[in-house]
Order: sequence, then structure tokens, then C-alpha cells
Amino acid sequence: MDFAQEQRRPGKHMVGFGFVVLLHVILIWALANGMAQKVMRLVHKPVQVKIEDQPPPPPPKDLPPPPPPSPNLPPPPIFIPPVEVNVTPPPATTAPVVAATTEKPAEFARPAPPAPPAPVTAPAAPPSVRGLCSNVQEVGESMDDKFSVIADKEGITTASAVATIVLDGEGKVKDVTVSGTNSAALKSLVRSAVFRLRCKGQGVDVTTRYPVEFKIAD
Repeated sequence: MDFAQEQRRPGKHMVGFGFVVLLHVILIWALANGMAQKVMRLVHKPVQVKIEDQPPPPPPKDLPPPPPPSPNLPPPPIFIPPVEVNVTPPPATTAPVVAATTEKPAEFARPAPPAPPAPVTAPAAPPSVRGLCSNVQEVGESMDDKFSVIADKEGITTASAVATIVLDGEGKVKDVTVSGTNSAALKSLVRSAVFRLRCKGQGVDVTTRYPVEFKIAD
């Protein structure tokens, strides 16, 4: 009998089918009698966890020795301990004892108030040219006669000027300054007339002013 015919035997297949059915029957009976609960208890057995200490790390390897000091480096400083000096404190001084007295202390003289400042005196007014010179009117009339010629040339009818006169100690005219007008002819007229004044000497130089007014008569 060859292998193909052997596989076609129906009796062999019936035996295997029956074994499988018997195995299912045994499992159903075991479940019905509580064996499954025992199996579950065995499966769900508590698990014990144990924490084991880790071993300490290995010690570090030996470090290489430090390099030798350089021969060019200076030697280390030498420590010299400080010298202890005992300072004797100065002797304590006692405060002087002040004796109490019932006598009234002498009153200090109050300083006198400062003297008031001296009054400021206004400078004295310069002496009048009429009080110093005797021929002021005569000089003025001579200037009026000559002013008409200047007025015709410059087309004016009135003018004014101020002569600042410096007389020496003998009364002679020392210097003259004419202001108050821009006319050169009028300044020359006043200057030449002032030098004809006859004045009294005061022993020192005296400065006076001589105002002059010019007007053409109508």
C-alpha cells in the first residue's frame, strides 16, 4: 500500500476527530468545577518588586602627578609673624572741680555802635563866568555882531553853543572847548571871543562854562 492510499483511510480520521471532541469535553468540565478560578489565582499571583541598590561608582583613576615647578619661578614668600607691641594706655585724667559761687558775674561792656558814615557832599558847582570875568557882556555883543555874517552864509537865524573854559591861577584863559553846535564857523567865533575875557585869578586852575545863544533880530 502506497502513502496516498494510507492517507485516504477513513478510520484514521475518525480517531483524530474523537480525540479533539474528548479534549473539549474535559475543558468544559474543568471550567464548570472551578479549576479555572485556581488557574486565574495562579496567573494573578502578586508580583514582588525588589529594589536593589546600585553598586557605587568605581573610584577615579589615579590622576597624573603635577608637573615639577619651573626653576625660573621665585621662591615662595617667607611668613614673618608680626611683633607684638604692648601699648600702655595713658593715665585717666580727672575733670577739674568747679566750685559753685553765688557772686553775680561782671557784665561785659557792650561795644559802641559804629559811627554813622560821613555825609556825602555834592561837588561844588563851578563858578559862574559872569562872577569871574568882568567883560562878559562886551564879548557877547561882539559875537552877536559877527553872527549875522555866519547866519547869512549858512541860512540860519538862531544857534547856540557852550564854551568850557579853563582859567589858570592868574585868571587867563588856558583852554577852551566848544560844544553844542556842528558849525565850524560858529565854533571858531566863540573860541576867539572867549580868549578876550578878562577874569580874576583864583590862585589855582578853575573850570567854568559859558553858554552862548545867538538869534537874528527881527
